[in-house]
Amino acid sequence: MRYHACAVNLKVNTRIVVKLIAVQSQPGVRQVRDLFWWSKGDRVPVLDFLLGLEGRDLTRVVALLDSVRAQDLPRHNKEKYNKIHGYENLHELKSHHVRLLFFEEGRRLVFTEAFVKDKRYTEPGYLDRADCRRKEYLRVSVQEERNK
Repeated sequence: MRYHACAVNLKVNTRIVVKLIAVQSQPGVRQVRDLFWWSKGDRVPVLDFLLGLEGRDLTRVVALLDSVRAQDLPRHNKEKYNKIHGYENLHELKSHHVRLLFFEEGRRLVFTEAFVKDKRYTEPGYLDRADCRRKEYLRVSVQEERNK
C-alpha cells in the first residue's frame, strides 16, 4: 500500500492532474501542510472522485486545497471546515456541496473519502469508510516502522 503525495503516476486526464499537482508545487509559496491521498493498490478513491468533477466544483476544490496547503486548515470557518464528532481524528473540508474527509498525521493531511453531499446530513457509510481507511493507514504505518 502506498500513499500518494500527488497524482504523478496515475494514468488520467492530464489537464486535471496538472491542476491537482499544481496545488502542491507552486514556487515561492510556503507549504504549511503536505497533502496525501489514501490508496490501495492502483486505486486512489479521492483522486478518482476529484477527476470526475468539472467546472466550478473542480475550481472550488482546487482553490480550497491550495489554501489549506499554503495557509493551513480554516478551522475558524464553519463553511469550509468541520471536525467530525464521534470519530477519532476525522475532519471534513467543504466546498459548496463537495466534501473531502481526511485525518491529520503531523503536517500531513491524508484524504480518505470524497463525495457530493445532497442531504442535510452526511450518510454514515462515508464516515465509516473514511474511518476504516484511517485505521488501515495507521496499522500499516506501525508495521512499516517495526520493519525498519
